[in-house]
Amino acid sequence: MGYFSEQQAAELVTRLQDAVSEVTEVKAKVLLHVFQRAKASEYATHGICRRLDTLVHCSQRVFDLLAPSLEEVPEGRTVKEATVHVQSFVSNVIGVLDNIAWVWISERDLKHRNGDDFSPKEVKLSRDCRDLWRDLPLDFRNRVVEFRDWFTHASEWRDALVHRIPLYIPPFSVRDIESYNQLEGASYAALRDRNYRKLELLNEEIEKMKFFAPLIMHSFSENAQPNVFHANLVTDLMTVSVLIGSLMDCVEQLDSQ
Repeated sequence: MGYFSEQQAAELVTRLQDAVSEVTEVKAKVLLHVFQRAKASEYATHGICRRLDTLVHCSQRVFDLLAPSLEEVPEGRTVKEATVHVQSFVSNVIGVLDNIAWVWISERDLKHRNGDDFSPKEVKLSRDCRDLWRDLPLDFRNRVVEFRDWFTHASEWRDALVHRIPLYIPPFSVRDIESYNQLEGASYAALRDRNYRKLELLNEEIEKMKFFAPLIMHSFSENAQPNVFHANLVTDLMTVSVLIGSLMDCVEQLDSQ
């Protein structure tokens, strides 16, 4: 039996398809818009849209490699490949958010109040980037505030990935850790005693205790909590699409001013 029920697995696949459709729609909106400034166009087409392609590819590959309907423990290399795709996905989610900020700064030819240009290290969609935040339309700021918890989660995972402990998908889980550890200890003893028949039987019992849980986390300390990555990928795709759509609404309003 897999981690998800048959209905839950099917719903996750459908939700991914819906999310990809949303990404495709908002990407077309970006590509069809005629920006007034070349730098804004570059951040939109080569920044946002390239990253959207990466997000779609990574999420689809994870669903292919570790399908929600998966019932058996996958090969280690399969888990590692999926992990790399999730790590790339998380990095590019933050990249999209930064690109959104740069599109607005560039299209508005925005400067700091003292006339200085924005530096790459300070630009982000938050109140911390004060002169950008003040210039953003109220509707867009409200949208960012609405997703405040999501922004916090995305930033924490990206910071852990880049600066501390990389995201990790456990190759398997066990239902009874105490019994599993006892069997592991017995198998080491059998190996030490060169009792290979007993070792074989113990290893068979160990394998029966394993199952795959589609969870991802970074640190085993830092109060980190594992997350179900299929749902996370879908939610992130949908949220990014909404934010880009809101940005484009604001950019289009600039043209009518």
